[in-house]
Amino acid sequence: MFLNKMKSFSKLQYKLFIIANVKIKLKIGKGDNVQVISGDDKGKTGVVLKVDKHRHMLTISDINVVKKTVKKQENNNDQNVILIEKPVHISNVKKISSKN
Repeated sequence: MFLNKMKSFSKLQYKLFIIANVKIKLKIGKGDNVQVISGDDKGKTGVVLKVDKHRHMLTISDINVVKKTVKKQENNNDQNVILIEKPVHISNVKKISSKN
C-alpha cells in the first residue's frame, strides 16, 4: 500500500514526502558551545541561541553576523544599521561542550 502511494506522486511531491518523513536526531541543543568548521567564520566558537529542527539550522552568538538597515522613523532622522545573527546549517558546526 505504501509503495502504491509513492508511485502516484510527482517527482517534487516525492522529494517533499521523503524530506518530511526523514527523522534526524539533533545532537546539538540550545546553550551548547560549538565551533564552526566551514564557511566564512571557520574556527570561531560560540553558544547556540536558537535551534530550528525542521530546517536543521542553528543561530549562534557572534557567528554569521550581517548588517541590516532599518527605515528612517518620523521622529528619528538618521538611518539605523543593526547587526543580525543569521542561522548556520548544523553540518557546518561541531559540538565542543554541552550546556552546564
